[in-house]
Amino acid sequence: MNLMIREIQKSKRAVDRVFPKLRALGVWFVLNLTKAKCIGG
Repeated sequence: MNLMIREIQKSKRAVDRVFPKLRALGVWFVLNLTKAKCIGG
């Protein structure tokens, strides 16, 4: 039982580590998209 809880906490920590990177990547992607639109049209 304890092992399962530990595994869940470990995966939560991994998600917390990855999520900001994904969000930053999404923001960067949107910014580049709008920039390309402004330059293109």
